[in-house]
Amino acid sequence: MLRPVLVIAVTAVLCAGVVVAALAVTKDDEPAPAPRPSPAGSTLRVEDQFTLKYPATWVRVPKAELGAGPVAGLRREAGDGQMVIQRGAKSPKSLKQLEAELTTRLERQLDDFKLVRASTTEIAGERSLSYTFVRTKSGQAQNLTIIPAGNRTYTLSSVLAAGENEAATEVADIVRSFRPL
Repeated sequence: MLRPVLVIAVTAVLCAGVVVAALAVTKDDEPAPAPRPSPAGSTLRVEDQFTLKYPATWVRVPKAELGAGPVAGLRREAGDGQMVIQRGAKSPKSLKQLEAELTTRLERQLDDFKLVRASTTEIAGERSLSYTFVRTKSGQAQNLTIIPAGNRTYTLSSVLAAGENEAATEVADIVRSFRPL
């Protein structure tokens, strides 16, 4: 059954939105922490789970800022992009069925949902689902890339301001660099 993967994917959408909001808000009495620049070609390694590469325009989000759901996160230094990575227990049996269920659920839950593209792609030698949509009211573009990896599934969820082509290219490069361990 696809339910666990679908729940993780929808949770990733909602979590990415919450992370974006949380990282954009600071308390009046606390200055926002300055992101530390990352050298070109930095690698994010999460324990024995996966690695991915990210450009110097992105920084790691401290685990304390992510909450309980994501296993890792990145944000663009300019503040116009976020990515969270979640891990689920089971791989989907059918990416096409997952795509259809995800569309139905997001159409029901988000009144400003507009699907841009859903397609299968190969990431780390696995058929994966890349699912891109926009939130028309907020002007955000979101991408979910669902990557089966043995008995796990990773969901890379990114949120960008719509029209940020450079950031979108960087997200695509980050996703392509994903390697489960």
